[in-house]
Amino acid sequence: MAREIERKFLVDGDGWKDGAEKGVRLTQAYLLGAPDRSARVRIFDESHARITLKFGGNAMSRDEFEYDVPWRTHAT
Repeated sequence: MAREIERKFLVDGDGWKDGAEKGVRLTQAYLLGAPDRSARVRIFDESHARITLKFGGNAMSRDEFEYDVPWRTHAT
């Protein structure tokens, strides 16, 4: 189990772009959204998937559980 701590930062200028990597194509969907819990599925580069469960009513800090889930790009 991890503890999610929400933080936000204001980025000034475009200097950060030189250090950025290529990135990952991400598709996501929320299965559940409530004030004290959420469930989300993310697919990364159409190659693997992960489900994330978050619990806790405090917007700044919540319990977070992540699990890899089976993913395939075509039927066998």
